[in-house]
Amino acid sequence: MKKKLDGENLGIILLHAFMDEFFPKEESSTPDMFTLIHYNGLAQSNVNGQVQYHIGSAILLESDLKSVCESNPMLTVLQTKWPNIEVNWCDNVTPSLN
Repeated sequence: MKKKLDGENLGIILLHAFMDEFFPKEESSTPDMFTLIHYNGLAQSNVNGQVQYHIGSAILLESDLKSVCESNPMLTVLQTKWPNIEVNWCDNVTPSLN
């Protein structure tokens, strides 16, 4: 079974492969709304050495259209996983990637 689920022998079994093998009739779904918590591990992002988290509310839109906003690299990165995502960050401050 390990060889089947981890064909590349990386020691990693992805959730999708596991669920398909053991629960083939189970529907998998992503919630339409969820909370995002962003932490930028770069030292310059942590003012006075304090770890800073940014919290946002994400919603996956029903449309397959995605907004392109070159001035928002955070949204661009999130769209690699969820092309139709929209995020409202608490305090209206979009976290930085660098």
